[in-house]
Amino acid sequence: MYFFTQSIVVNGVYSVSISTIEKRYGYSSSLTGFLTSSFDIAALVLTPLVSFLGARRKKPVWCGVGLLTMGIGMLIFFLPHAISERYEAVQMERLTGLCNSTSGSLNPCESTSGNKGYFPLFVLGMLVMGSGATPMIALGIPYMDENVKAKVSPMYVGIFYASGIFGK
Repeated sequence: MYFFTQSIVVNGVYSVSISTIEKRYGYSSSLTGFLTSSFDIAALVLTPLVSFLGARRKKPVWCGVGLLTMGIGMLIFFLPHAISERYEAVQMERLTGLCNSTSGSLNPCESTSGNKGYFPLFVLGMLVMGSGATPMIALGIPYMDENVKAKVSPMYVGIFYASGIFGK
């Protein structure tokens, strides 16, 4: 369930909603690309440390802490949606490629959704989620391998990875 939930949030729901986040908060594609990468950056940095420390201590405890950490990261990532003003999509006219010249602003094509101040919260949320997902991969599979019979271990590992695929 841990891997399934992580896969749904990071690879499923986030991937579908990234364009909406770009529009609502006025982010460029390069910023949202960095946002997406911050999950993997946290995992890259913490995997050696978690693997080293987790091999010497209780693996289920590390996985439980990782699950709680991932949940906290999800809440942090949700926070900008909860504290920002309500988003109202602008009704587009059938005229494509034209801007409203009667809007009275200096730039008639400017976006009204410039909430760039929330970007650090999004990055922090992804970093914390990446930190929480690290024990699952680094310690979850070795823990399964150590605690089931060698004959059925490949089946359990296969179920583990299949749950991640179904989460996408």
